[in-house]
Amino acid sequence: MASVFLKKWRRHPERRAALESMLGLYPEMEIEEMQTDIRETAGLAEETGLTAYDAAYLWVSDSMRAPLVTLDERLAAASKVGDS
Repeated sequence: MASVFLKKWRRHPERRAALESMLGLYPEMEIEEMQTDIRETAGLAEETGLTAYDAAYLWVSDSMRAPLVTLDERLAAASKVGDS
């Protein structure tokens, strides 16, 4: 999680306060580890042009039928394609 926040702080310094408030919620979150399907994740990455890392988030979101919350515009756009 620290890697994600650091990346966002660097890319969006104007959103630092909002990101820090989200980081404050982290200890209270119930986080469950989930194994991704590597073949499907790689397929999503190829299909969408996302990194395998981002495609894994998309795969988990799709698998759980849960909305994907992200500040990454490419990932958000790929998530919306699956919604239609």
